[in-house]
Amino acid sequence: MEKKGDQVRASAGEPVPGDWVIKHVLSDFEGLNPITSTDAEAQFCYNEHIYETLLYQDWETLDFTPWLCDSLPNISPDHLTYTFHLKKNITFSDGHPLTAHDAVFTLKVIMNPMVINGAHLRNYFNMVKTAEAPDDYTFVVHMSQPYFQADHQIGTMWIEPKHVLDPKGLTDEYTFEDCANIPKAKKNKAIREFGDWFESSDVSRNPKYLIGSGPYVVKEWITNDRVITERNMKYWNSGTKWGKSYPDKMIYKTVSDFNTALSALKAGELDLVTGLTPGLYTHQIDLQKTPQLAKDAFFFPYIYYIGWNEENPLFEDKHVRQAMTYFTDVKALIDKVMLGLARPIFGMTYFMRKECHPTLKPYEFNAEKAKQLLKEAGWTDSDGDGVLEKIIGGRKVDFKFSFLVNSGNEIRKNVALILSEELRKAGIIADIQPLEFTVYLQNLRNHKFDAYVGAWSVPTDAPDEYQIWHSSQAEGHGSNYISYKNREVDSVIEKNRVEFDENKRMEYMRRFQEILYEDQPYTFLWNPKERAAYSNRFQNVRWYAIMPGYDMQSWWVPTANQKYAVSKN
Repeated sequence: MEKKGDQVRASAGEPVPGDWVIKHVLSDFEGLNPITSTDAEAQFCYNEHIYETLLYQDWETLDFTPWLCDSLPNISPDHLTYTFHLKKNITFSDGHPLTAHDAVFTLKVIMNPMVINGAHLRNYFNMVKTAEAPDDYTFVVHMSQPYFQADHQIGTMWIEPKHVLDPKGLTDEYTFEDCANIPKAKKNKAIREFGDWFESSDVSRNPKYLIGSGPYVVKEWITNDRVITERNMKYWNSGTKWGKSYPDKMIYKTVSDFNTALSALKAGELDLVTGLTPGLYTHQIDLQKTPQLAKDAFFFPYIYYIGWNEENPLFEDKHVRQAMTYFTDVKALIDKVMLGLARPIFGMTYFMRKECHPTLKPYEFNAEKAKQLLKEAGWTDSDGDGVLEKIIGGRKVDFKFSFLVNSGNEIRKNVALILSEELRKAGIIADIQPLEFTVYLQNLRNHKFDAYVGAWSVPTDAPDEYQIWHSSQAEGHGSNYISYKNREVDSVIEKNRVEFDENKRMEYMRRFQEILYEDQPYTFLWNPKERAAYSNRFQNVRWYAIMPGYDMQSWWVPTANQKYAVSKN
């Protein structure tokens, strides 16, 4: 799971603080509030570094260990009550104590249905009945029914400061029960008022609201330019292995083009670029010509796919979606687009997880079979204009649609371009619609697309597929962007969530994979190797299975090689 980078050298001496890491991001963050943001790059920034959780997943072992709490939770025999005992020396970066009341507050925010952009997170907590803090350091959560991941999901929610985000005490005016009754919640003044305010861009972007207990503090956000975080000199947990932080600053610099980003890296204006296009990674980084750089490629749990919007009549028939997959030559795409730096997949489950189905194989490219499936589904070129059509709802509909991609992402754009050419040969017209990333996300959440090329991070622990695949998550701003609805999938996911027998969960997850394999709601593409290039002045560069695959706060630079102001601590 772990690989040391080329630049780990025993002769470098003991780790010392100081210097900066300037990390490239392709687009401005959507937001840095962990409850409302689904932006993966933003999550890499706020996770670990700004906000913290009750439990911590060890980078090396992947085990969950106590962090803000002093031990693993006490769990009642019926799996309905979870008790966490918090440490007593924790403070937010503004010096205010972090207590169990902040944990209750955070959970109340997650459960507030008027925090619309928290829908993706709320589904992991929809079995929470209530929670309380009987004292400052005891956090108790009661479940309405058992959930096999409850300890991990509760334990890994990012704790936010009540004194900063709810100074008027609005969350004290509503209960967990109020949140569970959606019609009642919509009429509750406190729920509405707090939800409207918490949803505002100011809360997710203004540094005065982005207060956590972690080792770094957001100091400045210059829109479409950079986010600057500085080391928290008063960090409460700096003496532990994963609490140590060495860079004085971690800066996230927006550069909307990878070619420009790589030039900036070579010029020393950036220190780390990840997600490089395979062409740039393979052909444009010659370590002999750029000895100041290093590069590595490594697998981590991330998948690429094409999503077909089932609200669009073009894609409501599974045979059409199967045809789209047969038209997709994944092996050729891996060679052309990824230059071999990926492995084909057949579904969501990470290939290193034991739940991954042992007999299913990725669909093979077969254009003739795809054409036959389309013909059987009623798609023909009856008027001879070269475009397939079908009578839908009493009118003739041409098979024309758009692929949504996020601007600047050449991999996704090239997938859509190559597939659209293959589809054109079969009488299907597909164009490419690039959108700025935040607009792209908004369109996905609002189901305003035909098809899109996307990616998900997938879990390194036992999977719960509710967030993306349960039919309820097609409503509101849930992550079931394609509006996939299958009763058996719903049933299997629901059974999996309340099952504590690992063997039975294995059966459920294998069946889940079989259904998706048949329905093809996504055309699953590949698990890529992450492609990273970085300044070789950094020591302790390591790659891990946990997203994003690296821990920048543990990187350090020998004093003699430090480029920016040397730390005094």
